[in-house]
Amino acid sequence: MGKRTLAIFLTRCGSGKIDDEGKNMNELFRWISKRKAGVEDIRSLETNIGSRFPKDYRGFLSNVNGGGLNYNRVNSIDEEGETRLDVLYGILNDHSVNCIIENNKIYAGRIPMGFISIGRDLGGNQLCLELDDGAIFLWDHEKESQPNSCVSVASSFNDLMTIRLILENRVPISEHPLEAAIRLGNLPIVKQVFQEEKMDPNIRLENEQFTAIEFAAKYCNQEALDYFIDRGGIIDPQSVMIFHASGRPESIKFLVRNGVDPNTIVNELGEPLVFLPVYSSNLDLLKWLHEHGASLDVMNSDRETIKQVASMVSNRK
Repeated sequence: MGKRTLAIFLTRCGSGKIDDEGKNMNELFRWISKRKAGVEDIRSLETNIGSRFPKDYRGFLSNVNGGGLNYNRVNSIDEEGETRLDVLYGILNDHSVNCIIENNKIYAGRIPMGFISIGRDLGGNQLCLELDDGAIFLWDHEKESQPNSCVSVASSFNDLMTIRLILENRVPISEHPLEAAIRLGNLPIVKQVFQEEKMDPNIRLENEQFTAIEFAAKYCNQEALDYFIDRGGIIDPQSVMIFHASGRPESIKFLVRNGVDPNTIVNELGEPLVFLPVYSSNLDLLKWLHEHGASLDVMNSDRETIKQVASMVSNRK
């Protein structure tokens, strides 16, 4: 798990703060391992199983190294149904019931070849990592002798953590995972969340006041904006009203740099964009807009000039 992916994981499921080791996971986990796995611990385990772990899972072991999950509902990909995960194993010296080494000794010869157990659900079924391609499966101990004993739950460990455990649990905190990915500048996760939820870049996200395009503008994320435009996103000039109301002049500048005409009408009063900094007495933004094509001679639908509006605003104060 890369640091940025881990940061999104924590932002969505934890407090939103992250230290160098990624320890702040108290919201997602009811407990986490006190002992982090070192490089030699991981190499020793890889030697023991005869295979190297994917980079994302190695990162999880070194940053977190196991824990008991609070947010745990996961739907299978292959068939209908869901499970509730209980624990992600770690390389532990104590609590052997949660140790990846001890559990793989227990299930040796039972779990299909090519898999390693990395956790369990509440029913004792094993969460498994496919060693060849890093996909995540759930092994059903009641179907042990059947060919369909393993069902797919995620395409990778990152997918499990950033998508399956996050989107499907709808963790009740304010930040949407797409916003977190945009804010942190992680384009791969932006793409993953956008595709997973089959989003329209021009439609407000569920329980949010922003579209995907507007989230990109909110955080001045050019890569995300370009990605959404390539998928049919349209910059609505009236989006500047959101950023004006929330005091985000940098987002207004970002939209102008991406093609919004500073002389375009943006509200029901028939006022061009350039009128907005007059109301907030933001002289710096007014100057910036003028330098980027805004006319100071334009009028609103009441035939009032910027100077007249500025005078009225000044008299009200």
